[in-house]
Amino acid sequence: MCGRFAQITSIESIKKLFNAKGKNIKIAKNYNLSPTQKAIIVYNKGKIETNIMNWGISPKWNPDLNIINIRTESLKTKKYFNKLLLKNRCIIPCDGFFEWKNDKSKKQPYFIKPINNKPFLLAGLYDEKQNEMKFAIITKPAEKPISDIHSRMPVILSLNDSILWLSNNNNNRDLMEILYKITESEISFFKVSPLVNNAGNNFKELIIPI
Repeated sequence: MCGRFAQITSIESIKKLFNAKGKNIKIAKNYNLSPTQKAIIVYNKGKIETNIMNWGISPKWNPDLNIINIRTESLKTKKYFNKLLLKNRCIIPCDGFFEWKNDKSKKQPYFIKPINNKPFLLAGLYDEKQNEMKFAIITKPAEKPISDIHSRMPVILSLNDSILWLSNNNNNRDLMEILYKITESEISFFKVSPLVNNAGNNFKELIIPI
């Protein structure tokens, strides 16, 4: 699962990383990005570009549902997800994400981040209805060391695999192979303040070890 993340890298840096087009939209750094909030997304609509989307997609059959995570296991079995997989793939740049571990009588939040301080590139899907664009993050069974904290993790792609993920020249089998690759990014994690539990809190101290 991935229910909170940090997005600190600027949209200009993300555009440069992907050689992407896109409007120069101003968006503030977010140290505790929560569902329904806006985030920078990379996608392909004939060309690779950046945009701002809200976190959480809603199928037509249940518009009140806000889906923030999609399991890799559901991509082929759920018609709605499979349709998005074929045409609406995206990348969510992420400077780290939060997970909570059961620690005796409480849940301890951890911040999980790349060692090299370059953003994680998370695989996602987006939907577009009435000119409103929304996204969800794809998750898979957790690998070490994240499995020490939580049973699931977001799919983290390399830059090369991110570009393949966004390409229009893929079939379902190619896409699933990309999702199930072992994560190449070197990862660190540490305990952080329980102040992150409040979605209204958004400051740098939330991603500093305690």
